[in-house]
Amino acid sequence: MLSLVRTEAGVLHFVFVIRCFHVFVRHTDKCLNFRHENFSGDISSRLLRDVSSNLLVTNCLVPSLLDKLVNYVVENGDHILGDTVIRLLYACYSLGYTPTQAESFFSVTAGVVMR
Repeated sequence: MLSLVRTEAGVLHFVFVIRCFHVFVRHTDKCLNFRHENFSGDISSRLLRDVSSNLLVTNCLVPSLLDKLVNYVVENGDHILGDTVIRLLYACYSLGYTPTQAESFFSVTAGVVMR
């Protein structure tokens, strides 16, 4: 399992498995819908939230994936909730990761949190 989670694609598949497990535990039919989701690189606020939480829980650092998430926040800061940004900030802090776009990322996140 650890070798699967060390790659960017492995982390996205792991997020998929965790999502299905959470839905299965709640005894709903939505797990079948998650099988058809496409993790081909399209990032949304929901995916950002789930990946940040799962990286934090598994204590797994995937710098290329975190850079994509940070880039998404920098480009779409006006459309992201503060709670979602805080999860990504906390994941970066806890994993000891400094984003490559640190200055622009921190200025955007400060604005989102202050909103």
